[in-house]
Amino acid sequence: MIAGKDNNLLVEFEFLMDLDLAMYKYIKANFYDSPLVDKKLMSLKDEHDIIKALLYREHLNPLEIIIPDQDTTQMYYELMGDKYIDLLRYVSIYDTFALMITFLKEASSVAIDVLCKSKVEAALIKALNSKLNTVIYKNKYEAPVQLYTAIYVKYFVNLNLYNDIQGKHIYIPAARYNMQDGQDSPDVNLVKIYSVNNEIHLIDMYKEVKFRFNRKDNNNADLF
Repeated sequence: MIAGKDNNLLVEFEFLMDLDLAMYKYIKANFYDSPLVDKKLMSLKDEHDIIKALLYREHLNPLEIIIPDQDTTQMYYELMGDKYIDLLRYVSIYDTFALMITFLKEASSVAIDVLCKSKVEAALIKALNSKLNTVIYKNKYEAPVQLYTAIYVKYFVNLNLYNDIQGKHIYIPAARYNMQDGQDSPDVNLVKIYSVNNEIHLIDMYKEVKFRFNRKDNNNADLF
């Protein structure tokens, strides 16, 4: 965070880097012949179709649609732990990365901290754009969010793991996994908790592949 800036943004690493698509590519590269993987999903040629499938999944763990009908929890934690370096070889950026660069170029009142869990994540961000500042917390939920005016969080349900979320603009991906079951809006109980003293926004992670809402009166730019 830079002192003297009017808008200080805290952005999770996974809000900029598409770990979901990385998991898909990792499984395809290493387990394509496994009878457990979803062959229809693995056979998709258009990356937009793959991204759409990942955006419309119900659960936080993307492996649940890549390897359906199996308990993939342990594999998920392995990929996010001991095999994380291997996973990052397949990572690409969301369009939100370009959005942050635009903020830096065009808004002099904005300062951005990318919240990383390790030096590896921070180095990757710096390699992509050296002007993006990084902060490292092994437990990212210990980051001092009270110092920021806005926070960009990949999973809405994990927002309660941060401390002192008050008076913030909260941005979450417009994706099925952030919606309440059967609804086109985030979990009503979480919205009630966090919309009292904050403003909640949905944001598209990709410009060309967007989550489409069922209700005509809903919009992914809504504030709750």
